[in-house]
Amino acid sequence: LVPAILISLLVGIVVGAINGFLVAKAGINAFVVTLALMLGCRSLSYLYSQEQSILATDPVFIEIGLGRIGNLTYISILFLVMLCLAHYVLRYTSHGRNTYATGGNANAAFNAGINVTRTTFINFVICGFTGALGGVLYAAQSGASSPPLGWPDMHMLVIAAVVLGGSKLTGGFGNIWYTCGGVLILGIVSN
Repeated sequence: LVPAILISLLVGIVVGAINGFLVAKAGINAFVVTLALMLGCRSLSYLYSQEQSILATDPVFIEIGLGRIGNLTYISILFLVMLCLAHYVLRYTSHGRNTYATGGNANAAFNAGINVTRTTFINFVICGFTGALGGVLYAAQSGASSPPLGWPDMHMLVIAAVVLGGSKLTGGFGNIWYTCGGVLILGIVSN
């Protein structure tokens, strides 16, 4: 179980690194790169699984998805920890300030001495890791992994939650707590 989860997270990091390289170094539009690689990875998952669901048989994996401490699931606790970590990084670290500056105006950030390429690359790696973590937790909660898991609307829900939270799609402005509010609004609506 542990090697499988670690490999999944590593694949997410590699995908994020590829995205980051193509956006930061090659200058390709981020939306185009991430959408194209998402479709490519989805195709690979169809080939690997032969279009069949892979059921979870490990009780520990199922416990990760369904386990609770009091009224909170393990996934909810991890969500809160990641939320606080993201808030800390964006608010109190130089990387967070560089992220806002790069998103707001990459040329001005570059002229201010910020390594825009590195900041962009690191953010894509972080997104790849957290996307893979979300995928592992989603599979644990579902008790299975299948190629169409989260398709076709999960990525659009994520974008909608971020926009509802007040973040600009052009970058440079956003707040992790407002984004959490966008996630909660969409969760309430879908339920």
